[in-house]
Amino acid sequence: MASFEEIQVADTDEPRREGRPPGVAPALIGLVGVLLVGAAPYLLDAEDCFEFGKGEAAQGANAPGEAEVKPTRVCAGDFQPWVEGDPPPFDGHFNPETVLPFSQHTKRELTEKAEFDAVASGTRSKMKLEPIAPRVGLKDGDPTGPANRIEVRRPPTFKELAKSIVIPEDWYSTCESLDPPRGCVPPATEVDDPGDAMTAFYRSLAQTAIDSLRGQETGKVTRISHWGDSAIVADGMTSAIRRLMQDSFGDSGHGFVLIDGGKSYAHQDVIHRSKGWHRIPVINRRDKLRRYGFGGISVKGYGGAWGRFGTVDEGPVGTKVGRFDLYYMSGPGRGTVSLRVDGGPPRLVDTSSETISDAVYSFKVDDGGHELVLRAKGAVRLYGVVLEREQPGVVYDSLGLLGARGSRLLDFDDEHLKAQFTARDVGLIVLMFGGNELIDQTLLKTYRATFTAMVKKFRQASPPSSCLIMSPVDHAERYRGRFRSVPRLLEIMPVQREVAHEQGCAYFSNFEAMGGDGSIAAWVKRSPPLAYADYSHLRPAGGELLGLRVYKALLYGFAQYLESL
Repeated sequence: MASFEEIQVADTDEPRREGRPPGVAPALIGLVGVLLVGAAPYLLDAEDCFEFGKGEAAQGANAPGEAEVKPTRVCAGDFQPWVEGDPPPFDGHFNPETVLPFSQHTKRELTEKAEFDAVASGTRSKMKLEPIAPRVGLKDGDPTGPANRIEVRRPPTFKELAKSIVIPEDWYSTCESLDPPRGCVPPATEVDDPGDAMTAFYRSLAQTAIDSLRGQETGKVTRISHWGDSAIVADGMTSAIRRLMQDSFGDSGHGFVLIDGGKSYAHQDVIHRSKGWHRIPVINRRDKLRRYGFGGISVKGYGGAWGRFGTVDEGPVGTKVGRFDLYYMSGPGRGTVSLRVDGGPPRLVDTSSETISDAVYSFKVDDGGHELVLRAKGAVRLYGVVLEREQPGVVYDSLGLLGARGSRLLDFDDEHLKAQFTARDVGLIVLMFGGNELIDQTLLKTYRATFTAMVKKFRQASPPSSCLIMSPVDHAERYRGRFRSVPRLLEIMPVQREVAHEQGCAYFSNFEAMGGDGSIAAWVKRSPPLAYADYSHLRPAGGELLGLRVYKALLYGFAQYLESL
C-alpha cells in the first residue's frame, strides 16, 4: 500500500478552473424559473375565474335537472402561493398560536351553557300572565226601561290575554348576569321574516301559553316538525330546542318517532328500540307507492319484528305520556300489529283493507311513565309512533334522514304527504337541508329549481302551517394553510333565503348563528370541542349551544309578535 507521501495527482494539460463551483448556474436558472412560475398567477386578480366544460343532464333523473353537472371552475387565486387574508408565510412554524387560536370557550358560550343547565336543574325563570282588569258591560234586564239594565263581566279576548303574557327577558336575550337578568341584548341572529310567515305559529304558541298559564288540564298543543339531514339524525340541536320549548310552554310529549331509522338514528329523552324491520327511506326513491310516512322512512315487517317506545325515568322532559298513536298503511293482504302497554293485555290492530290507505290508531293511557311494545303478526307496513299528552304545551318532532338531499323528498306522493300532515296538525314546518348538496356538481340554477320544488311541496301539504327554512351548519375545508367555509355553502345559502321568502317562509341562518365563515373550525378547537374533526357535524355540546340560539331567535320573534298585537 502506498504511503501518503507517495500519492500524487496525475499530470494534466488542462488549466485549473477558477470561480464558482460547478452546478451553481443551473441552480440559479432553476430558482429564477420557480420565481417566474410563482409570480405568473399574480398577473391576474385572485378572484379571476374561468369555467371549462358544459353542464349535461343525465338520463332518467327523478328530479328535474338533478344530475346536470356544473362546469369546472378554476380561479387564479388557487395558484397564488399567498393572497391577502392568508397568515404570513411560515408563520405557523414560529408562532403555533396562530394555527390554533381557539382553545377555550368564549364568555358568551359559557353563559349559554349555564342557561341550558338551568333547564335541567329547574332554576330557570318562568313566564307569567299579568292580571287583567275585568271588562264590564251592560245588558237589558227589562226591555221596558233603561233603569233595569244589568252589569255583566265579559271574558277577556285572545288579544287581551296574549298581551298580558310576560316572557322573561333572558329567554330571548343574551345577558351578562342571569340573576337578575341585566345587560341583555337581542340574539345576534334573528329569524328573517319580511312578511308574516311565522304569524300562525306565534298565534298558536300564544294560545298554548295562555292555556298553560291558566292551569288548564287540556288545551292548545303547538307542534313543530323539523326535517333535516345528518345534522339532526341523532336529535342533537333538536333535542335542545325541544327541552327549552317544553320547559317554557309545557311538555306535551316527545312527538313522532320512526319505527326503525337505522344505526345512526337516535332520539333524546325517550326510550326507543326495534329489530327485524326492512326500511324504505324516501332518499332511495324506490317505493312504487311513494308512501314513506311522516318521518320519511316507512318499514315492512313480518312475524317477529318488534319495537319498544317509552318514557324516560328522569329528566327535565320526556317522563310522561298520555297517548300513543300508531301511524301505518292499510291494504289488501296486510296483517295485524300487537300493541302491549306496560306488559298488559295486547291490543290487536288489523291493518288489512280492500284498498291501500293511511291510518292512525290512537289510545289513551293514564298520564305518566309508560312503555309500548309492538309486534308484527303477518306482513305489515308502519310509519312511526307518536308519544303525546293532552295538556297544553309544545311537541317538537325531530325528523332526521341520514344522507338526505332536499330534492329526494320530491318522491313523496302528494296526497299521502297531505294526509300525514292532516293527522299531525303541525304549527311550524322546519326544513334544514343542504349539507349533502355541498359535494354535488350541479348547476346553481338546478339547485334552485329542486329546492324550490321541495319547499313548495311541503307548503302545499299543509297550507295553514308556518314555514321556516334553516341553513346548514357551517362546513369547513382546509385551504391555503387555514380552514374556510366550503365555497359551495356560500353559494347555496343566498338561494335558500330567496326561495324561502318567495314561498312564504321565514329563514334562519345556522351558519351566522355559529359565527359565520369558518366558525366550525373554531368550534372544533374549543376545549372541550363543540364540533367533530370532520368539520361538518356538531358534538352534543355544540348542538346544545346552537339549539339555544335557535330557541332565542324563535322567542325573540314571539316577543315581537306579542308587542305588535
